[in-house]
Amino acid sequence: MADFTPLRRCARQTGDMNLHKVYSTLHMVRRNELDWSPTICQNHWLIQRKQKKKLKYALASLEEANEEKC
Repeated sequence: MADFTPLRRCARQTGDMNLHKVYSTLHMVRRNELDWSPTICQNHWLIQRKQKKKLKYALASLEEANEEKC
Protein backbone atom coordinates (compact mmCIF):
# COMPACT_ATOMS: atom_id res chain seq x y z
CA MET A 1 0.00 0.00 0.00
CA ALA A 2 1.19 3.54 -0.68
CA ASP A 3 2.84 5.75 1.91
CA PHE A 4 0.62 8.79 2.44
CA THR A 5 2.97 10.61 4.85
CA PRO A 6 4.32 13.15 2.29
CA LEU A 7 0.82 13.94 1.06
CA ARG A 8 -0.45 14.30 4.63
CA ARG A 9 2.36 16.74 5.43
CA CYS A 10 1.73 18.60 2.19
CA ALA A 11 -1.96 18.97 3.01
CA ARG A 12 -1.09 20.27 6.48
CA GLN A 13 1.50 22.73 5.18
CA THR A 14 -0.82 24.11 2.51
CA GLY A 15 -3.47 24.68 5.19
CA ASP A 16 -5.98 22.22 3.78
CA MET A 17 -7.09 20.59 7.02
CA ASN A 18 -9.77 18.47 5.33
CA LEU A 19 -7.13 16.84 3.17
CA HIS A 20 -4.82 16.52 6.16
CA LYS A 21 -7.55 14.73 8.09
CA VAL A 22 -8.27 12.31 5.25
CA TYR A 23 -4.60 11.57 4.64
CA SER A 24 -4.07 11.04 8.37
CA THR A 25 -6.88 8.50 8.26
CA LEU A 26 -5.34 6.80 5.23
CA HIS A 27 -1.99 6.75 7.03
CA MET A 28 -3.58 4.97 10.00
CA VAL A 29 -5.19 2.48 7.62
CA ARG A 30 -1.81 1.81 6.05
CA ARG A 31 -0.35 1.10 9.50
CA ASN A 32 -3.28 -1.27 10.18
CA GLU A 33 -4.65 0.95 12.95
CA LEU A 34 -7.98 1.25 11.10
CA ASP A 35 -9.83 -0.99 8.68
CA TRP A 36 -10.92 0.22 5.25
CA SER A 37 -14.50 1.46 5.16
CA PRO A 38 -16.71 2.73 2.32
CA THR A 39 -16.21 6.31 3.58
CA ILE A 40 -12.44 6.01 3.57
CA CYS A 41 -12.52 4.47 0.10
CA GLN A 42 -14.79 7.26 -1.14
CA ASN A 43 -12.55 9.95 0.39
CA HIS A 44 -9.52 8.36 -1.22
CA TRP A 45 -11.27 8.33 -4.60
CA LEU A 46 -12.34 11.97 -4.22
CA ILE A 47 -8.82 13.06 -3.38
CA GLN A 48 -7.36 11.27 -6.35
CA ARG A 49 -10.08 12.58 -8.63
CA LYS A 50 -10.53 16.20 -7.51
CA GLN A 51 -7.32 17.19 -5.72
CA LYS A 52 -4.69 15.73 -8.04
CA LYS A 53 -3.55 19.02 -9.58
CA LYS A 54 -3.60 20.86 -6.26
CA LEU A 55 -1.49 18.18 -4.60
CA LYS A 56 0.98 18.07 -7.50
CA TYR A 57 1.42 21.85 -7.27
CA ALA A 58 1.84 21.78 -3.51
CA LEU A 59 4.34 18.90 -3.66
CA ALA A 60 6.32 20.71 -6.35
CA SER A 61 6.43 23.80 -4.13
CA LEU A 62 7.68 21.73 -1.20
CA GLU A 63 10.35 20.11 -3.36
CA GLU A 64 11.52 23.54 -4.52
CA ALA A 65 11.68 24.75 -0.92
CA ASN A 66 13.72 21.69 0.07
CA GLU A 67 16.12 22.23 -2.83
CA GLU A 68 16.63 25.86 -1.79
CA LYS A 69 17.54 24.75 1.74
CA CYS A 70 20.23 22.40 0.42
